[in-house]
Amino acid sequence: MFQFNLSSKEKKEIKLPTLDKEDTISYIAQNPTDTSGIILATFKKDIYISEDIGAKWPQIADKGNGISK
Repeated sequence: MFQFNLSSKEKKEIKLPTLDKEDTISYIAQNPTDTSGIILATFKKDIYISEDIGAKWPQIADKGNGISK
């Protein structure tokens, strides 16, 4: 996946978390007020959040169940 800056036309690769081979991303969003924040959800209802443009992806839900930090 890539992050594309419309102003500078710069493209930066974003690493994604390792997912179950039977799962795939169903939804992805970037924080509109802090572009380093990204959240993604999978079809199996796993949810990951990155606050550093994809350097780390803590999982916050497993099959729809919240995970405490």
